[in-house]
Amino acid sequence: SAAIRYAVDSGARVLAMPFTLFPVSGDIQSAVEYAFSKGAILVAAAGNEASEIFDKSLAAQDKVITVGSTDNDGKISAWSNTGSEIDLYAPWDVIGSGDDHAGTSFSAAFVAGLAALILEDNPEFTPDDVLCTLKKFMADIQPALGSSAQVKGVDVVEVTSLQDALLKQSKEFTGTSVALDVVTSEDMQK
Repeated sequence: SAAIRYAVDSGARVLAMPFTLFPVSGDIQSAVEYAFSKGAILVAAAGNEASEIFDKSLAAQDKVITVGSTDNDGKISAWSNTGSEIDLYAPWDVIGSGDDHAGTSFSAAFVAGLAALILEDNPEFTPDDVLCTLKKFMADIQPALGSSAQVKGVDVVEVTSLQDALLKQSKEFTGTSVALDVVTSEDMQK
């Protein structure tokens, strides 16, 4: 709770919480409410127990964007927690770290990064505005009823390219991202 309050008081607008807490104490609930009242976007991992989200967990809090996980094959990850509390499903392997670590923590970090991109050009957005925008970007990966539903994964390049196109008010969506352009030392000097 102290970390949440400190981050918000220090000016943080997006708080990535790639962990689960159960049960959530009154102090944590109060800190979440405080952060939300200050316009902070709180993004939490759904958990990796392959079960329904616990009612009294951090992932079940109303003011938190809860993120479940999809695999590279486009299905909800077998180990991802599920439930009506999940706001978004996102890929966990967006970087291809090459190790055996997997989890909704990676998915939550991905969503937190997208939230930061959204806020960069829309600083007046409320947490609800950001969640609405995230849902528009990721509409194709929201699962149908049931954890075995087939969902389409998010391509990081396409999402950032779409963000670029929207920010430039461009009608053309190329599927490429300036974020992936190679920056040379000459470019840095310009």
